[in-house]
Amino acid sequence: MFWLVYLACFGHSRVEHWPAGHIGVVLFCLSVAAQEWSAVPPVVPVCMISDDAPGLGLRNVAAWTFENRVLRPLLWLGLMEQRLVGEEGQPEWRKQRQYRKTPLFDRALRFDVEVARSSGYSH
Repeated sequence: MFWLVYLACFGHSRVEHWPAGHIGVVLFCLSVAAQEWSAVPPVVPVCMISDDAPGLGLRNVAAWTFENRVLRPLLWLGLMEQRLVGEEGQPEWRKQRQYRKTPLFDRALRFDVEVARSSGYSH
């Protein structure tokens, strides 16, 4: 889906194509990072590869783009869930959005990752 959909429709950002080029890595990282409720900004550096995505260097731009192009489509598909955290009586738009993966996430997406072991020092 992420490869076939024009992602710029999901929130206009400086980077039209992101994250289509490396959505597999983003989803794998999200499968590990989104097991518990979390706000978007702490998850972004864990899941994003921003070296080759000019314009995503600003933290708020990266978080906004990640939420609109990855988390919300996964929410619509039932692979993520969202809750709003804030004070009683506070308007919804002022509350913090938190996400975590649903059990369907692990049923729909499976990753068979092997870590290459090298002989010698890893640094």
